Amino acid sequence: MELVDIGDSKSPAFGCGGSSPPTGTRLKLSPVFRAFLCPWMDGISQRGKEAGAMYLALKYWCLAFSVIVLLSTGSQLLLETKVKIDTTFYNRCILTLEKAHSLLLESEKESIEYEMFRSACVKEFEIILEQTGKLIKKALHPYFHSHKAVDALVFKELFRQAGQHSLLTIDEIERWFIYRDNRNTTAHDYGVHFADKTLKLLTQFVIDAQSIEKTLKQQSHA
Repeated sequence: MELVDIGDSKSPAFGCGGSSPPTGTRLKLSPVFRAFLCPWMDGISQRGKEAGAMYLALKYWCLAFSVIVLLSTGSQLLLETKVKIDTTFYNRCILTLEKAHSLLLESEKESIEYEMFRSACVKEFEIILEQTGKLIKKALHPYFHSHKAVDALVFKELFRQAGQHSLLTIDEIERWFIYRDNRNTTAHDYGVHFADKTLKLLTQFVIDAQSIEKTLKQQSHA
């Protein structure tokens, strides 16, 4: 092997396929030395290619793992964003009905107070029926493919669906049907007919409303 001067500087370079600087001294290899050294250099190059392939494989594996983690985290966040059903107003309506009913029973039937508390009972009875339907719709949203499908349900079908998803018992559903039918017949009747029929329902109506309030406030909706 010998040094060949190709410029002003003396920087050595190998002569087995490698690149050499534009100036300096190039290392000229003998055939024997080249036969020994070049396969070793080729081995280093091959191992470099294998290492590069392993690096790319590791890179893509890390990328795939990151995507899986991201999707899993996104699903968890989606579950956590489900909102608990707010029954604050509903519960206040129940308390108002209880109070109005209590004061009604304490009032003389021919008094102004009796008329006032009877009207209050009718109004709260109607509000609670309406709010019960709205809250049940929210509770049923996770079981339907769209909100429109739930919103299309009529009152009694809504309660049947609630029973199928264990939100109400069969006996409770039948009583809510009675409340609904009674409301339809007394919607504009604040007189004797309501007193004779609806007042008999209010005690159990309050109990059923309280029961469904406890059930619904534990439910979530999207």
